[in-house]
Amino acid sequence: MSKSPFGPDRVVLVTGASRGIGAALAEQVALSKGRVALFARTREQLDLVAQQVKSRGAEPLVLEGDVADLASVRGAHQQVVERWGRVDVALLNAGTGATFPLTRFDAERVRRIFEVNVFGIVHWLHCLLPPMLEAKAGTIVGISSLAAQRGGPSAGAYSASKAAVSNLLESVRLEARLSGVAVCTVEPGFVRTEMTAQNKFEMPFLMEPQDAARAICEGVARGKSVIRFPWQLAAGMALMRWMPDWLYERIGGRMVMRDRDQLRR
Repeated sequence: MSKSPFGPDRVVLVTGASRGIGAALAEQVALSKGRVALFARTREQLDLVAQQVKSRGAEPLVLEGDVADLASVRGAHQQVVERWGRVDVALLNAGTGATFPLTRFDAERVRRIFEVNVFGIVHWLHCLLPPMLEAKAGTIVGISSLAAQRGGPSAGAYSASKAAVSNLLESVRLEARLSGVAVCTVEPGFVRTEMTAQNKFEMPFLMEPQDAARAICEGVARGKSVIRFPWQLAAGMALMRWMPDWLYERIGGRMVMRDRDQLRR
């Protein structure tokens, strides 16, 4: 029987750990009484999460940095290795997003979304894969989104970045599994966070961060390669993924008109 990815002897890294799903993940894995490295840009928020992690019986390590900066990621990884010798499980959660219509299309906003969502994972893979492949052990979990399934109106940059994440992790998984390294892709639906609070549209099956964190950790513990939730929205997106283009474009056109009407109100 394979060893559980979580436990008192395990070293778990959480990126984007200062708030939202990341903070909830840190508190969830802390219940296993292991060691939890917390990486994010905001030190004050990280310190608060570290207190919660410690109160649950785990040992926290606060790492301030930016996933979009490779040097920052390298430095943080080195700190974990110097402190605990390795990373057993990496929960690569850091992400950002924004919705904007074509009339406000902005290359710099798109670039930042890709720098955080895509290269934020690429940078950590760059640091994590060599030691994990050498040890023939380790688990890498990347947080993508159900938005990866199809491009949505006003969300092209976000949807495209998450599609890149899902495809990247799938490719890495095919190779890494031959060396004993597990790679899991997580595609959640809408979760109540500061990022989704900016959305002006209805978010069906909206979940709390704690529920999302439990679903992720349970799926990782079961050894799943892909975790999608909630099931209702995942099923709906699967149908849309296989929907004929002409039909999806017709539905998407109605969504655009609806969003424009809401903005006028």
